[in-house]
Amino acid sequence: MADTLDLVGELFSYLTLRSVLIFVTVFLGTYISTHGRREKRRNLPPGPWGLPVLGCLPFLGSKAHVVLTNWSKKYGDVFLVNFGMVPVVVLNGFDTIRDALVKQGAEFAGRPDLFTFRTPPHIPLTYKGILIETYSQQLIERRRFSLRVLRDLGVGKVNLESTIINAELKELHEALALTNGTPTDVFPMLRDAIANVTFGITFGSRFQHNDPEFRGILDTVNQNFELNQKLALNNFVPFLQNFPSPSLRQYQRNQEYLVGLLLKWNAEQKQKYNPKETKSFVDAYRHEVVKHEARSEETAGGGVKMVGPPTNPETIFTENQITSVTIDLFFAGGETVTTTLRWGLLYMALYPDVQRKVQQEIRSVLGEDEQPSITHKTSLPYTEATIMEIQRLNYIVPLGVPHCTTSDVSFHGYSIPRDTMVIVNMWSVMMDPSRWPEPEIFDPRRHIDQNGRIVKKDDFIPFSMGKRTCLGEQLGKMELFLFFTSLMQRFSFHLPENTPPPKLEGKLGSTYVPPDYELCVTLLPSTG
Repeated sequence: MADTLDLVGELFSYLTLRSVLIFVTVFLGTYISTHGRREKRRNLPPGPWGLPVLGCLPFLGSKAHVVLTNWSKKYGDVFLVNFGMVPVVVLNGFDTIRDALVKQGAEFAGRPDLFTFRTPPHIPLTYKGILIETYSQQLIERRRFSLRVLRDLGVGKVNLESTIINAELKELHEALALTNGTPTDVFPMLRDAIANVTFGITFGSRFQHNDPEFRGILDTVNQNFELNQKLALNNFVPFLQNFPSPSLRQYQRNQEYLVGLLLKWNAEQKQKYNPKETKSFVDAYRHEVVKHEARSEETAGGGVKMVGPPTNPETIFTENQITSVTIDLFFAGGETVTTTLRWGLLYMALYPDVQRKVQQEIRSVLGEDEQPSITHKTSLPYTEATIMEIQRLNYIVPLGVPHCTTSDVSFHGYSIPRDTMVIVNMWSVMMDPSRWPEPEIFDPRRHIDQNGRIVKKDDFIPFSMGKRTCLGEQLGKMELFLFFTSLMQRFSFHLPENTPPPKLEGKLGSTYVPPDYELCVTLLPSTG
């Protein structure tokens, strides 16, 4: 009930006296037309009725992924629901999701034109990078190129550990040791370290963790992730976009500030550009921009050379695209890893037996001082299984990034029109009791076979699947393993004495974040 009241309160924060009249008119018109259209719908999936204008949004509360999973038991694994004034097809269950994202991948690989996906006002940025760009041949080539660059920069390889990640781990260890066992919120420390890894890969440099600008940037990013949930109304009740709420104004100011910073950083990188060096993702992308501009000049007709980047909006390599893709890397990549680690350390404190077993395995293989490496992963199956269970039990993007159909689609006996928004309910896979017995129980052993080896199941999909699989999957896996293993090798995490344990109920925004908590962090004793 409280979530419904919050939603209504947010709605009415938009409304002036003039806009109330518009709201009432639209409300009544939508109610009448919706009931008329309902009779005309043919071969669409079934689904629950909602309220006029608001649809089913008031009934989703703070756990939309759980509500949608429960609705699938009534309406089936493919159902239709109105999010505000927007019809949305929801996909549930591994088989259904695989059929859509893999077997009919191209038809379900689009992105909807959501209000919060659009470029903020007054920012000269006309592209959407990779994450929120709709599906096209240009996007395929942009993804393929970006993945190759990340591999060339060492993602998934030992050299990235020594050049970037180990330096951040060292500073994180020092910060945690200084807490000296006092109750501490570990979130800012994790966030700073992970963000600096991303910044190093993207731009080839790093911030000091106590840099005020760095902290301000990360605080702003975090605030926008929190605001995203409130801004659902702008995505799904379009006329509200003309009546900015305080939340929307703050979100747009933040976006303008953050995109402005990236434009500034890219301009600075351009001034220092050396065609003989590739120290970062931006360097590699700019090499391609320069090559593309040179080819465009050579092939310009009539002997007239093109000046500046090509104007074709479908062009893959432009200065504008550099900024757009770095937005995906810098803002989206770090958040997911940080949130997973926050859940992970909380689970270690709540399950000390699991924590001890992880620590014993790590020290039996690495001792107290050997730096963890990605090459150790196969030697640490219980540690790897624990990370996998953390990812499974609290899937941090439970509803994924919204998809949309790229053409009229015949799917599971239903006809889904082109440009229909599609929500992929990954939570329904990771919490499916037919695939994960007693799914609400935290148990790393479910990922290990009788021979002590990791079980790689098709339905373990923490980075989604198909044509929109997470671009940073390999980097995310690498960071999670190295950070978690390194922390478990050196520290023990427990809840403060005389403090009730936090409820394991997350909050759904852009990601599914854990409740606020503090931990006591102590150095593991030497066994030498």
